[in-house]
Formats: sequence, structure tokens, C-alpha cells
Amino acid sequence: GWRTSIALDLERLFSLWSLLEEKNAMLTGNTIADEQKEVCAILVMRTMLEDYCKDTGKNFEQELLKFTRSKTYEALFDFGTRLWAEGPDYLRDTYEAEIKKR
Repeated sequence: GWRTSIALDLERLFSLWSLLEEKNAMLTGNTIADEQKEVCAILVMRTMLEDYCKDTGKNFEQELLKFTRSKTYEALFDFGTRLWAEGPDYLRDTYEAEIKKR
């Protein structure tokens, strides 16, 4: 449906943004500001959690609270991991792998 289409578009956007950041850094020495990375991280997190809750029937607010206590959340906002640039499906795979290990 349209949500899947938007999620795929977001993933493409984040991948492109990541490539552009690398090229820009190589050419100019400049990088994307942490504020921009934070916006991306929040968008990826929200999209991932909306899809996760839709697919599982779980409550968004409860899952958001659980997610904020996870190692995946910590990695998402540790911008050096570049998890913020990977897109919602990759983030979900990472989070679900963490949940399975518990």
C-alpha cells in the first residue's frame, strides 16, 4: 500500500543522503550536522515503529517506550554507527534481532 511505498521512498532517500554526505565530506571536508542526523533518526524510528505496530497490532506509545530502552535506540542516536542513515526496514531488523536475543 501507500505506507510501504513511503517506507521504500524513505529508505532510498536515506541511502542517497548517506552517499551524498560521504561525497560531500570527501570533497569539502564538511559533514551533515548532528541536528540533521537527529531529524533522520527520528523519522526512521517513527516510520519503523508505525509499521511494526501496524504489523503486530501493538500499541505505538508502549512500543516507543520499550524501544527507547533498547540498545538499538542507543545505536540509532550514536551517529557514528550510521544506523540513522539505513532506513526503517534495517532499523526494524536490528531491533527485532535484539528482541530475539533477550
